[in-house]
Amino acid sequence: VIDHYRRSRPTLDLDLEAHRLEAPEPDEAHTIDLEARLLRAVRGVHDRYARGPDADLSQVYVLSGALVDRLSNKEIAKREGLSVDQVKRKLAQARGEILTLLFQDLLPELPRSEVARCADLARSCIRTPRKQARLLEQEPHADVVAAFTSAVREAPRVLEAEGNPEALDLLAGMHSIFQ
Repeated sequence: VIDHYRRSRPTLDLDLEAHRLEAPEPDEAHTIDLEARLLRAVRGVHDRYARGPDADLSQVYVLSGALVDRLSNKEIAKREGLSVDQVKRKLAQARGEILTLLFQDLLPELPRSEVARCADLARSCIRTPRKQARLLEQEPHADVVAAFTSAVREAPRVLEAEGNPEALDLLAGMHSIFQ
């Protein structure tokens, strides 16, 4: 009986040439990199406020309301019993920390104040792309900030091309963080 079932069990096609994965395009590679860094940074902010000396569960709930549940500030305020202004402040703080963690990952050798400056520059460049060249003039890490903002701008095109729900969820989360 065991032999009969073994013979009737479907086997895997181990033709490796037929299943060879192609290397991603450069835009896709940058988006994958950005996605990994973004998830690591969001996780870092979540962990900071979920436990430990800086624990603030309202911060976690506000962040998850925006990123996971895609609620408006007004809906988050109502759900959490906060004012809309409190929600805005908490989200602004979380977004700033996420960007700072992203840049700590990109520029680990820099002091925190320089990393925070790069994060602020990136936020400004993302919000006002026409001013990017002027904003990055004379900046020592302009190349890193410019590459980051380019990856953020290119990510929607790459993710929309994928068309799967997880990619679209990531795109909505990125929009919530960077805008």
